[in-house]
Amino acid sequence: MPEIIRCLQVGEEDWSEKYDLPANIEWVFFSNDEADRMIAEKLQDKKRSVELKFHAILLTDLNTLVDAKYIFKIAKPHQVLYDSSQEVSPFLKEGLHRLLAQTVDVSQPMDILHDLSTYFFKSQYGHRLVTESVVVQPKFLGNVSHRSSCEMRIKADFGEQFQPVLNYRDTTKIIIDEYRKTNLFLEYTCEGNVELQFVIETLNMYSGEITKHEVFSQTELDNMIEYGPIGAHQVVNFHLFAKGKGTICIGSLQLRYSRGRYGEFTLGGERLTNQRGHEIISFFDPGDFQPPLCVYFGGWRSAGGFEGYRMMKNLKTPMMLLEDSALLGGGFYRGDSELEKKVIDSIKEKLAFLGFSTDQLILSGMSMGTHGAIYYGAKLHAYGLVLSKPIIAFEPIIRNYKLKGVGIFPTALDVVRLIEQQTEMKGYQEIDKQFFDSIAEDGIEHTKLAMVYMKNEDYDDTAYERLTRYYLSKNQLVLSKGLPGRHNDGLDAAILNFQAFYQLYLTKYFQRN
Repeated sequence: MPEIIRCLQVGEEDWSEKYDLPANIEWVFFSNDEADRMIAEKLQDKKRSVELKFHAILLTDLNTLVDAKYIFKIAKPHQVLYDSSQEVSPFLKEGLHRLLAQTVDVSQPMDILHDLSTYFFKSQYGHRLVTESVVVQPKFLGNVSHRSSCEMRIKADFGEQFQPVLNYRDTTKIIIDEYRKTNLFLEYTCEGNVELQFVIETLNMYSGEITKHEVFSQTELDNMIEYGPIGAHQVVNFHLFAKGKGTICIGSLQLRYSRGRYGEFTLGGERLTNQRGHEIISFFDPGDFQPPLCVYFGGWRSAGGFEGYRMMKNLKTPMMLLEDSALLGGGFYRGDSELEKKVIDSIKEKLAFLGFSTDQLILSGMSMGTHGAIYYGAKLHAYGLVLSKPIIAFEPIIRNYKLKGVGIFPTALDVVRLIEQQTEMKGYQEIDKQFFDSIAEDGIEHTKLAMVYMKNEDYDDTAYERLTRYYLSKNQLVLSKGLPGRHNDGLDAAILNFQAFYQLYLTKYFQRN
């Protein structure tokens, strides 16, 4: 059964009486005249207030809507839909702006109903197919090499016509959903005059008969491919074709439930990418429009989507989530100048939307996310940093990988390789030096620092000492809390202390309860 999508329509005519609704939509209609009053009454009754939880709110007749105070009170950012061609009062316009409402064309009701049914589900889901899942065609005569656990290079003269190069063998990991669409995004680069083609085949799982054959151009592959829904008893195969002469560098194949034009992973989610296919996703919630803006850089995450939503939402401040989708679980938010500029510009854009300055900005993260928080915190001259289990250098991770056991974050070597590919830096020593030179040059000592660290750290066991020594050398205060255990120990205690530092910042420096 598909997930039930609860939709509230506020307008003049009830669409459920005029149109055939998709089977998975639960429709609630309030007229423009009565909507605010009915919502206010339900909010006063705790038992009935649960009836006001919706996946989407559709305002079909804004030009005759007068009272919307309580409509806006129950609405969440990015979930309100309205027709921008309709004239609205300044009050409604401001409310829609603060909720980051999305526009639709109400003259096309069936398109809107389709989108509500397909894209406004509750959960987020995605994962990666790495190069271990790739099978090169048996008759392929080119040169194939692996530069890391997440990078395959294929060099050949592929000919003047498209020919099959590879497919993905582990079809059990390909997202197949009977009701939702799926987005597909390949990390790749090409050298020479190579042109790619991506083919998706849908087959009957019992007979093997091909029921659908879709061919996508390289341009479509660059812009993200959408496929599905896939019917019952079907399987999907992916194939990559190529023509021309040169080298193809293949990384992870990203799969996630599609939100259409309404977001990435979740409603309102955004993508920041460079030409090499390195992707960082972001989500913004303006909260109560009162400072500070709290930005959270997610940690290493093999599953797709955003980390830390509930934790940051509970702060009840404007918030922004960032997640690095590269490799097996993230690329430490480092990349070429194009990608790093997009991260900085995205945060500045949210500050401008709120009317805040960088003195009203806190950057934070856990584990891998601390690297991004420190790096961009220095560049943005943020007011404060809140860190848990900081990682600032690759040299100690690689050293500990050799000395303390091969299970200690081997993918750090892939991250170094990724940064090398996107910059002119060579080796972890140069990458580390650039990091420390950058934060010193940008004057990070003027940014307040609070951090939770592990006393038996086995990833970057120099981070706490280096940060503390640097701040103290500048006569700056450091707030810290040490916990017993190694990097992956004591997660609950680390989160509690992380949240405690945040609460301290909010109450002491921003006078928030």
